[in-house]
Amino acid sequence: MVNKESFSFVIPTFKEEQIIFSTIEKLNKEFPNSEIIVVDDSPDDKTGKEVNRAKREFGVRVIYIKNSPPLGLSGSVLKAIKTASFSKIVVIDSDLQHPLEVVPKILEKLENNLLVLAEREDLGKSLSFRRKILSYTAVLFANIRLILSKKNTFKDPVTGFFGIRKEALSLINEKRVVFKGWKICFDLLKQFPPSKVSSIGYRGLNKREKGSSKYNYKVGFYFILSLIS
Repeated sequence: MVNKESFSFVIPTFKEEQIIFSTIEKLNKEFPNSEIIVVDDSPDDKTGKEVNRAKREFGVRVIYIKNSPPLGLSGSVLKAIKTASFSKIVVIDSDLQHPLEVVPKILEKLENNLLVLAEREDLGKSLSFRRKILSYTAVLFANIRLILSKKNTFKDPVTGFFGIRKEALSLINEKRVVFKGWKICFDLLKQFPPSKVSSIGYRGLNKREKGSSKYNYKVGFYFILSLIS
């Protein structure tokens, strides 16, 4: 069913020229009144060209932000949130592995919350043994850090799929955000009042059609910085 609510999508990208066109097409089809903000850390302009092609072809409301120099994923997301035209904002991966049917549930919960996490209930499924161990370890240490900060714990506090209200920007101390990091939601959880944070569970990821994961050792390094910041 087409959702006609007005809100903003935030999509951080890095070398996603193979998939960003189809991503915008799908989002525009399912959420025709949404604003799509693509914030790009790519070293070239290939992603930007595909974004502009989608904008011309579908007439969709797209804002393209080219970071120069690159900001990092967390820094990119914060920059895009500041740019958003609407109060409700959904941060989602460019490969659309996150199920779109969860988006309306996030928007509904944003009526009474500043931050809404979409958490995988089958965390680790379909991952390699190494990635599974790393994933569970990240969740464990993130929750320990949240407990020490007197915050609530979550099944997936390092999720990249979440909703946020723009007015929540006033609560964010950017000095405590690791801009080059990949776990912006975790950085926000450390700062937001627990009473204004909620979550929604879902199962399974969509298959990535093109491109590849950008996971590497730097993700772990910056996560450690997030744990101690």
